[in-house]
Amino acid sequence: AYLESIQCESPGPKRGYHRALAPPPAEKISALACLRPGAWWYFALLPLGGLDAATLSLATAREAALGVAHAAALLAFAYGLNGVTDASLDRSAAKNPLAGRKRAPPSVRALVAGCAAGTPALPAALVVLAVSFAYSAPPRLKSVPFVGTALNAGIFTPLFWLGPAAAPIAPALPVLFTGLLIQNQLLHEREDLEEDLAARVVTTAAVLGDRGTRIAVGATGAVTALVLTRVADGAVLAACAAGIVLATSTVLAGAPRRRRHRHLAALAGAIAYVLSAWVVT
Repeated sequence: AYLESIQCESPGPKRGYHRALAPPPAEKISALACLRPGAWWYFALLPLGGLDAATLSLATAREAALGVAHAAALLAFAYGLNGVTDASLDRSAAKNPLAGRKRAPPSVRALVAGCAAGTPALPAALVVLAVSFAYSAPPRLKSVPFVGTALNAGIFTPLFWLGPAAAPIAPALPVLFTGLLIQNQLLHEREDLEEDLAARVVTTAAVLGDRGTRIAVGATGAVTALVLTRVADGAVLAACAAGIVLATSTVLAGAPRRRRHRHLAALAGAIAYVLSAWVVT
């Protein structure tokens, strides 16, 4: 009954809402495409966050490159597993190449498992593997409001610590990144509301509604800014604070657009990284 009440109240166009899943396409699909690299390749660069003018050397550059490779394998596992477990629920092949299939092909399953097996036994990598599994596979915590949203931080933020051990991460970077990530995830859930409800997945955005989701985005920005004042100062703090305020204001001022927020988040992160690693010493 609760799910039905949310479905009735959800705003926005209802086009295709009652449309049945499309039958599986007859043609073969690429196993690599099922890992959806276009959706995560830029997150694989997070291990570079520790590189700075003081620690840059051939050795640290080599470690950073290896960290990027490990991050790519972890993200391929996370997105691939999500695609496999959501295959029968997703309706858009653009979002998930496996959409509409009752079961993923053995080649895809083997490739996803191989990505997990090829990651290092580092604490950060183990956290990403465990959270990715719990998020998509049983107990499938992505369908638990608030918990599923928060778990995104456990999939992406630890990637910062896959970089060189001799290049410590400036605390402001993961704090800013996590705040912007949670905001963008809320917008993502709002965009996918109808599809999620059709699959009987109740997300945070479904519980909060449009106004509540906007408030949650604003609250996340405020908490992030507060934490930043404790871990950064000077130009780095100013850049991070400006980034989180600008990204938040674009959501609160007009129609929430995830793509616009993501672009602003990337710009804010890049400026904060340059300032903390290469300008402020």
